[in-house]
Amino acid sequence: MSKLNAPLKAFIEFFEIDEDIVSAAKAVSPVQETPALDHETLIAQLPEKERNEWLLRLANGEPRLELAFRKRLQQ
Repeated sequence: MSKLNAPLKAFIEFFEIDEDIVSAAKAVSPVQETPALDHETLIAQLPEKERNEWLLRLANGEPRLELAFRKRLQQ
């Protein structure tokens, strides 16, 4: 929680959560570092058929596709 993203900030503002509570939560939250993924390499490792399927889904405007794609790359 050391760095609040936009959705979390909106949540805090919408529910009018006290800043002292947010500060306390930040203070006890562990720092989570996510390793940077080399997207170019990971995409190149996908089979051509699967890459084409992802592109087709993108072209068709599938909602939330980026989340599914990132999850797939992390596998």
